[in-house]
Amino acid sequence: MFRFADIFVVVLVCVLVASGSVAAETGLVSAAEDRVELSLAIYNNNLALVRERRRVNLERGRTELRLADVGRMLLPSSVIATPGQGVRLVEQRYLFNRLNRSNLLDAYLGREVIIETKDERSGVVRRRRAKILANDGGPVVEVDGEVLLAPDGKLVFPKLPEALVAEPVLSWLVESSRAGEREINFSYLTNGVSWQSEYVLTVEPDQQRATLGGWVTLRNNSGADFRVAQIHLLAGEINREAPGGNPGGVEMRASLAAATADAGAIQPSEQFEYYRYDLPGRTDLLHNQAMQVQLFAPRPVDVEKVYRLNGSQRFFRSAQRGRRESVPAEVILNWKAAARGGGGQPLPAGLVRIYERGGEGTLWFAGEDRIGHVSAGEKVSVRAGRAFDVRGVRRQLDFQRLSDRLRRVTVEIELINGKDTAVTVQVDESLPGDWKMIEQSHEMQKLESGLVRFNPRVPAGSRVKVSYTIEFI
Repeated sequence: MFRFADIFVVVLVCVLVASGSVAAETGLVSAAEDRVELSLAIYNNNLALVRERRRVNLERGRTELRLADVGRMLLPSSVIATPGQGVRLVEQRYLFNRLNRSNLLDAYLGREVIIETKDERSGVVRRRRAKILANDGGPVVEVDGEVLLAPDGKLVFPKLPEALVAEPVLSWLVESSRAGEREINFSYLTNGVSWQSEYVLTVEPDQQRATLGGWVTLRNNSGADFRVAQIHLLAGEINREAPGGNPGGVEMRASLAAATADAGAIQPSEQFEYYRYDLPGRTDLLHNQAMQVQLFAPRPVDVEKVYRLNGSQRFFRSAQRGRRESVPAEVILNWKAAARGGGGQPLPAGLVRIYERGGEGTLWFAGEDRIGHVSAGEKVSVRAGRAFDVRGVRRQLDFQRLSDRLRRVTVEIELINGKDTAVTVQVDESLPGDWKMIEQSHEMQKLESGLVRFNPRVPAGSRVKVSYTIEFI
């Protein structure tokens, strides 16, 4: 006896999906093999503009043309079609209801099918009419006036419902003035294709020189394979009314495919208010694949290492008797992106991985940080991590209520340098309300209306105290 899990579903009439443009019961199917030209413009926010030119054989008059291999994340309303001279696009639909057991049963609810059983001893095949009553984890059918939850045999469906497709397709109703081979052009937006920049900053032992190399990582989770494609990368923040999210739970079949590119930099071109990077040659970007391409070869940069302590306003709210706040200093690396005239280029937003080259030439990972889009010639700043031997201890020395609104507060930051070399520590203090500096132990730099900076030098193995008093309302 068969259980539902053993039921074999048969469809008598199937859609033909052979290579190239092929005739089907529904008209004509055009697959990836018909592509004459393919290009992708990939944006930072999980979006790509796909442009295709395909060669198809049309009959004179009206034909349903199904364009396959467009992926499962196509945005139907974004399709722009140019069918070509003598061809008119009458109607367009996007068919994305995929063929599977559950959808097939749903499509036949209330309709008749055939249950076919075979006697194992005699070999006699018996066919009976049945009606699909429900699809609740399996078919519920009516046969000869009886309702069966687990019918024996296999279900035979008379034909494949038009709304079900093996893979999503664009369905066009086109009208051609003549029969013969024609070229059609169309473009569309799709989610599921993205890219991001990844940089490698290698700091030399003197902590003042470094090399910076750039790569881009492309990912395709759109459901379509893009072969022999010209790829353009668009760097910038485009506005989208309803941006699509990155699909979760996608397992990469190919963890990394490195593309071969020229050793030199891929020079950007201005495109509207963005920058466009044209990858050399043509390449394949397949579904569930990640690929890396070199953006520019490693080049020398001068770096500045900075230790920084960022304050908070908790010590200005009330008296904090006996409370001390110990915070390690952040390690910041600064450099200047070379100007365009000096061989530099803008840096698209991305991840910067920091390495230090040891005295014996060995590379050691030192941290990572993200940067936003950086124009050529601008300063770049990344946070490597927190220092082990440089820290600050902040405490409140005095808190006074001079009136209902006026407060006077004294704060001290003791800087501790456990290194065998002197360091300069940037102490950034965020000050509340309408403030006035009354006293200070070190020279102060006002960065913003509520942010000041002290830059004390701390000798090797020493401690330096920075203190200040403010009044504020």
